[in-house]
Amino acid sequence: MAPKPLPILLGALAFFWASAALAGAPASEPEAKASFERFSQEWMGKMSRAGDANRANAQRTGSGYTDYGDDYRVELKPTGHATAPYVGILRYQQFKCANSTPSCAGARRSPVTEIFRFQNGRWVY
Repeated sequence: MAPKPLPILLGALAFFWASAALAGAPASEPEAKASFERFSQEWMGKMSRAGDANRANAQRTGSGYTDYGDDYRVELKPTGHATAPYVGILRYQQFKCANSTPSCAGARRSPVTEIFRFQNGRWVY
Protein backbone atom coordinates (compact mmCIF):
# COMPACT_ATOMS: atom_id res chain seq x y z
CA MET A 1 0.00 0.00 0.00
CA ALA A 2 1.43 3.38 -1.02
CA PRO A 3 1.78 6.13 1.61
CA LYS A 4 -0.95 8.74 1.56
CA PRO A 5 0.38 12.07 0.27
CA LEU A 6 -1.65 14.34 2.57
CA PRO A 7 -0.19 13.13 5.92
CA ILE A 8 3.34 13.27 4.45
CA LEU A 9 2.73 16.78 3.14
CA LEU A 10 1.30 17.95 6.47
CA GLY A 11 4.25 16.45 8.35
CA ALA A 12 6.74 18.17 6.05
CA LEU A 13 4.94 21.50 6.41
CA ALA A 14 4.95 21.19 10.21
CA PHE A 15 8.69 20.41 10.18
CA PHE A 16 9.54 23.39 7.94
CA TRP A 17 7.28 25.72 9.95
CA ALA A 18 9.00 24.73 13.21
CA SER A 19 12.43 25.09 11.58
CA ALA A 20 11.57 28.58 10.33
CA ALA A 21 10.35 29.62 13.77
CA LEU A 22 13.61 28.50 15.35
CA ALA A 23 15.85 29.93 12.61
CA GLY A 24 15.65 33.49 13.93
CA ALA A 25 16.05 32.57 17.58
CA PRO A 26 19.27 33.56 19.31
CA ALA A 27 21.40 30.51 20.07
CA SER A 28 21.66 31.33 23.76
CA GLU A 29 20.15 33.41 26.51
CA PRO A 30 23.20 35.77 26.62
CA GLU A 31 22.74 36.42 22.87
CA ALA A 32 19.02 37.08 23.40
CA LYS A 33 19.81 39.47 26.27
CA ALA A 34 22.36 41.38 24.15
CA SER A 35 19.84 41.54 21.30
CA PHE A 36 17.14 42.89 23.62
CA GLU A 37 19.52 45.46 25.11
CA ARG A 38 20.27 46.77 21.58
CA PHE A 39 16.55 46.79 20.75
CA SER A 40 15.75 48.62 24.02
CA GLN A 41 18.38 51.26 23.31
CA GLU A 42 16.78 51.89 19.90
CA TRP A 43 13.28 51.94 21.47
CA MET A 44 14.33 54.49 24.08
CA GLY A 45 15.89 56.59 21.30
CA LYS A 46 12.45 56.64 19.64
CA MET A 47 10.86 57.62 22.96
CA SER A 48 13.40 60.43 23.37
CA ARG A 49 12.58 61.77 19.90
CA ALA A 50 8.85 61.55 20.70
CA GLY A 51 9.46 63.54 23.91
CA ASP A 52 11.38 66.18 21.93
CA ALA A 53 8.50 66.46 19.44
CA ASN A 54 5.97 66.68 22.29
CA ARG A 55 8.01 69.45 23.94
CA ALA A 56 8.32 71.39 20.66
CA ASN A 57 4.56 71.17 20.12
CA ALA A 58 3.91 72.29 23.71
CA GLN A 59 6.13 75.33 23.19
CA ARG A 60 4.06 76.29 20.14
CA THR A 61 0.72 75.78 21.88
CA GLY A 62 1.67 76.69 25.46
CA SER A 63 0.25 73.41 26.74
CA GLY A 64 1.68 70.51 28.73
CA TYR A 65 3.42 67.53 27.22
CA THR A 66 4.62 63.98 27.81
CA ASP A 67 8.33 63.21 28.11
CA TYR A 68 10.33 60.09 28.92
CA GLY A 69 13.24 59.46 31.27
CA ASP A 70 16.71 58.53 30.06
CA ASP A 71 17.11 55.71 32.57
CA TYR A 72 15.63 52.32 31.84
CA ARG A 73 15.98 48.69 32.92
CA VAL A 74 15.70 45.53 30.88
CA GLU A 75 14.82 42.00 31.88
CA LEU A 76 14.73 38.84 29.77
CA LYS A 77 12.61 35.76 30.46
CA PRO A 78 12.52 32.47 28.57
CA THR A 79 9.02 31.35 27.60
CA GLY A 80 9.58 27.66 26.90
CA HIS A 81 7.85 28.07 23.51
CA ALA A 82 9.80 27.56 20.28
CA THR A 83 7.81 30.14 18.30
CA ALA A 84 8.60 32.95 20.78
CA PRO A 85 11.48 31.69 22.96
CA TYR A 86 11.93 34.89 25.00
CA VAL A 87 10.05 37.91 26.25
CA GLY A 88 11.86 41.11 27.04
CA ILE A 89 10.62 43.54 29.68
CA LEU A 90 11.56 47.21 29.42
CA ARG A 91 10.89 49.59 32.33
CA TYR A 92 11.23 53.37 32.25
CA GLN A 93 9.60 56.58 33.53
CA GLN A 94 7.05 58.76 31.75
CA PHE A 95 6.60 62.38 32.78
CA LYS A 96 3.43 64.43 32.34
CA CYS A 97 4.69 68.00 32.23
CA ALA A 98 2.19 70.70 33.12
CA ASN A 99 3.85 73.41 31.04
CA SER A 100 6.22 73.77 28.10
CA THR A 101 9.42 74.37 30.10
CA PRO A 102 12.26 72.04 29.09
CA SER A 103 13.02 71.16 32.72
CA CYS A 104 9.59 69.55 33.16
CA ALA A 105 9.66 70.79 36.76
CA GLY A 106 6.83 69.48 38.91
CA ALA A 107 6.04 66.70 36.48
CA ARG A 108 3.85 63.78 37.43
CA ARG A 109 5.94 60.60 37.05
CA SER A 110 4.50 57.29 36.00
CA PRO A 111 6.32 53.98 35.68
CA VAL A 112 5.99 52.31 32.29
CA THR A 113 6.46 48.60 31.61
CA GLU A 114 6.64 47.42 28.00
CA ILE A 115 6.66 43.72 27.14
CA PHE A 116 8.07 42.45 23.83
CA ARG A 117 8.33 38.93 22.46
CA PHE A 118 11.15 37.55 20.34
CA GLN A 119 9.56 35.98 17.29
CA ASN A 120 10.84 35.17 13.80
CA GLY A 121 14.23 36.69 14.53
CA ARG A 122 13.07 40.06 15.86
CA TRP A 123 11.53 41.76 18.88
CA VAL A 124 7.79 42.40 18.51
CA TYR A 125 5.62 44.83 20.51
